[in-house]
Amino acid sequence: MYAPAQGTISLTDAQDVNVPAGQDVFVARNGALCFSRAHGDWYPDGAIGGPFKTTFNSICNVLGQFSFSGDGSTDWLACPVAEEGPWQVFAAIEGLDDGNVPGGCVDECIGFEALTVEYVRTEPAAFQYE
Repeated sequence: MYAPAQGTISLTDAQDVNVPAGQDVFVARNGALCFSRAHGDWYPDGAIGGPFKTTFNSICNVLGQFSFSGDGSTDWLACPVAEEGPWQVFAAIEGLDDGNVPGGCVDECIGFEALTVEYVRTEPAAFQYE
């Protein structure tokens, strides 16, 4: 995803990749933040393709806040996948419950603000994401 460092903009749901046909970002029906496979823009049934938005600080235009407001979402959540393992990102969508998150307990998830910085290089950020 790419955003210039002025004001508030609406992002497309595409990642800044070089792979032919690109890759899209979406929120799955269960609230998980996901991206499509390389070479395609297929979303699973019930997935939400946006709106995603980045708002940059009007004072320094260095850090931005990345948000998603689809399906009543108000925040991002990081939910533990395993006791000592990675965390998975979820949008705090309406109806998010224990059955949607790894570990089965939304109360174990932590709300956070997703921050961004401007990507100023001319080449794509990656060939593809996996």
